[in-house]
Amino acid sequence: SDTTGCSYTITAQIPLNNTLNVTISPSSANVCEGGTFTPTVTSNATNFSWTPTAGVSAPSTMQPTITVNQNTQYIITASQGQCVVTDTVDVTVFTGAVADAGPDLTIIAGDVVQLMATGSSGTYLWSPSTGLSATNVLQPMASPTHTTTYTLEITTAQGCQVTDDVTVTVVPFCVDPMEAFTPNGDGINDLWLVTSGNCIRSARVEVFNRYGNRVFESDNYSNNWNGTYKGKPVPDGTYYFVITYELINAKKVYLKGNVTILR
Repeated sequence: SDTTGCSYTITAQIPLNNTLNVTISPSSANVCEGGTFTPTVTSNATNFSWTPTAGVSAPSTMQPTITVNQNTQYIITASQGQCVVTDTVDVTVFTGAVADAGPDLTIIAGDVVQLMATGSSGTYLWSPSTGLSATNVLQPMASPTHTTTYTLEITTAQGCQVTDDVTVTVVPFCVDPMEAFTPNGDGINDLWLVTSGNCIRSARVEVFNRYGNRVFESDNYSNNWNGTYKGKPVPDGTYYFVITYELINAKKVYLKGNVTILR
């Protein structure tokens, strides 16, 4: 007011200079389905907010980890006081890779088996390479000399990767009939052993004396003949056998030979 008793108001406009900034680099990203990415953000703001919040590990931080399952545009809002700025990043999601290295397998030493893997189209890599016919095909042939776990890695054209394992168990060849045994009840070599491991499914056994008479027979022999016939010990001497083995790989082995009984 002035001395005359009059009053007045002065209005001034002060321009607001918004120097706040926020930038996401790059402005677009490609991610495999279910994958994550961390945006590179530069800003001089103090407060941040991401939308949408689904899949965002910490929506109020500048550089959260984002898990993506569908194409999405993410917006970051940066603020300080009354100043607000925004930026966006467009995320494109590629279909993820799928791999199944196939069922675990059991083989007899010396066998060759095909790995029955399935999976996405792309490039294939098996490791280790030992015993494989190839490392860059989906279903190579395998002939390891010892039990081995193979890892299949599939990479799609978009760069999506996945791995899976398969174990090939190698069983030593176990067809090994004893040439002699001593069923005298001392607990040592009392039984006739025709296998020395677990490579067979069954063994059909027939044993004959020197006159061609059958003294023992079993359709599923289990290393248990003690040199008897109808409950009585057979005489010491040489006997002749015929054995048909069915192996775990479904092959059959036919053996003829002789076994000596000594007491």
